[in-house]
Amino acid sequence: TVLREGTFKDASMFKITGGTFEVSATDASSSITFDGQKITPTKGYNGGAFYVKNGNIKLSGTEKTLENEKVKTIVIKDNIVSSSSAVHGGGVYIYNGTNTLTNCSITGNTASSTSTSSSSSVSAADGGGIYLDGNGTNTLENCSITGNTASSTSTSDSYAYAYGGGVSLCGGTNTLE
Repeated sequence: TVLREGTFKDASMFKITGGTFEVSATDASSSITFDGQKITPTKGYNGGAFYVKNGNIKLSGTEKTLENEKVKTIVIKDNIVSSSSAVHGGGVYIYNGTNTLTNCSITGNTASSTSTSSSSSVSAADGGGIYLDGNGTNTLENCSITGNTASSTSTSDSYAYAYGGGVSLCGGTNTLE
C-alpha cells in the first residue's frame, strides 16, 4: 500500500488527537509507505504524514531482505511541510501520548520555513524527520532516520533557526534504540 503525492493547505495525511492509530506490517510481503505529502500552510504547521497530539500511534514493521536488499516494512518518506512561520516535524509530529515506532524508515522528509516579514516574526523549523514534544512516552526501535532536513531562512530582519534535521527532541521520555 502506498499513499502518494498530494498537496494540501492545512492537513496531515493522518491527524490523531485521541485514541490509538495502529498499523502492523510485521507479516507484510512488501513495505507500507506513507509517501509524498506536501503541506503549504499560510501559518505554521506540524507533521507531514502524521500529526499526533494527545493520541497514541503504534507503527510496527519488520526488516526484510527483498531482492538482496534489507528494507523496513514501514516507510515514511518524501513528506514536505513548508511555511512562512514555525514548522515542526516534516514526516511525523508527536505531542504527548504513548507512541511506538518499530522497524521503520523515516527518510527524505523536510520541515522548512521562510520569513519575509518584519523583525518581529520568527522563522523556525524543527525535526525534518520527526519532532517529539510534550510529556509523552516515545519509543523508536530499530528505525532508520536518514536524509531528512530542517531549514529556516529570513529575507528580512526577522529571526530564523532550524534544529534537528533528522530528529528534534523537545520534551517527553524518549527512547531511541
